[in-house]
Amino acid sequence: MKLKNGCNAAWYELNISAPDDCVSACCYYLGEKDSWSDEYRSLDDYWNSPNMQKIREMNSTPDAELTGGCAGCYFFGHRGEAGSYFPNFLQPYTDLSPAQEANWLAAIDDYNNGSKRIKSTPLRFYINFGFGCNLACTMCHQVPRRKTHKRQVNTDILLKWKPYLKSALNITVIGGEPFVLPEAVKFIQAVINDPELENVELTINTNGTLLHKHLDVLAKKRKLQLAVSLDTIGEEFEKIRVGANWNQVERNIQDFLALGKQLGFPWVVGVPCLLLKTNIPRLPDFVDWTIANDVQPGFYNFIDATGIEKTFAQENVVANPYLLQQVPDWERYFIIAVDKLRNSKWAIVADQLDNLYIQIRQNLSEFEAKKAEKLQTELKQANAELEQSRSQLQPTQAQLEHLRAEKEQLQGVITAMESTKFWKLRTAWFGLKRSMGLVKEPQEKVMTNL
Repeated sequence: MKLKNGCNAAWYELNISAPDDCVSACCYYLGEKDSWSDEYRSLDDYWNSPNMQKIREMNSTPDAELTGGCAGCYFFGHRGEAGSYFPNFLQPYTDLSPAQEANWLAAIDDYNNGSKRIKSTPLRFYINFGFGCNLACTMCHQVPRRKTHKRQVNTDILLKWKPYLKSALNITVIGGEPFVLPEAVKFIQAVINDPELENVELTINTNGTLLHKHLDVLAKKRKLQLAVSLDTIGEEFEKIRVGANWNQVERNIQDFLALGKQLGFPWVVGVPCLLLKTNIPRLPDFVDWTIANDVQPGFYNFIDATGIEKTFAQENVVANPYLLQQVPDWERYFIIAVDKLRNSKWAIVADQLDNLYIQIRQNLSEFEAKKAEKLQTELKQANAELEQSRSQLQPTQAQLEHLRAEKEQLQGVITAMESTKFWKLRTAWFGLKRSMGLVKEPQEKVMTNL
């Protein structure tokens, strides 16, 4: 379905991050954002702030230019397509409470009218409670900042927005690791235990390591889904997700899905996979695992940030395609994994991985072209230096020939002088003086004659 205007994020989501001290429409926006306050503020202060209205203004027409904080974003670049930020934005679900349905229809109306100050409230609350975590993943941009960014979202402030939480379709909790953040755990329990929020879907973004300790609480929530960060399986998983145990995480996911089936709840698990050099050889195995365990994979590119430059240089094969020289048969792993996905229920995900593969090939071609161009430039420079050396050598050779000629000329003069009567008399005279002892021989010569 075509969207009438631009990206729908600013009519759909309120994105909160306490450690980053910001509130916006999504994670990707790079423009000016509002600060998150530890004191209570009304929802409207954030939802209809000048900054949020500016994002809506940029996306209020289908031909908006790629400028401002949305520039370069995938969703902004593909606005107007069904692959936008929230693909089903114009198609309300049937399993809704009256409050949810009314709010969704109001959001569609606000969007279609290109409204900047809107009457609807967020359809999704996306809340980053903090950076605290029990792992030290090699590519995580939060790891270098955990000691200085310890702030957490205050649950009590969020619960004062309960009337608006009831009208939302989804509440997403993320960290860090939510299950090690006290405020996140408190909020999850509050949402699950509140019957007025029963119809609101709860999504928890987790590393899956502590899931087994919270199954009793999670079992009370019918509309629940997990996004478990895996990237791959087995030893490679543990190499990337430092501090995790693959067997424990796998068992936690399987137990969660089994419990959902037992309860008759429509629980689902998604497993986002960050493409890295380390996990490329396991792509087919990872896809097989997702199909066998009925969990939806997702593939995305490396997210660069301050503090993880080393991992970026060593693992980001999209930006640094020459790293693939260290992965024999790398293309075969992509081709097999994509083919497996296309022949499974996750066929829609195949394009994500295939697009990354295509991007890598394009970048690799550009890299090889630049490498060839550089070599060509270096060759031209070497040839130029050689020609310069040759041109400098020619005068030197001419000078050498001139000196040789002068030497030969002088030698001729000496030979001619030695053949004259004067020179012969001079030689005889010096010989006579020497025989009479009038000329003192050099000490070395005297010693030789003894």
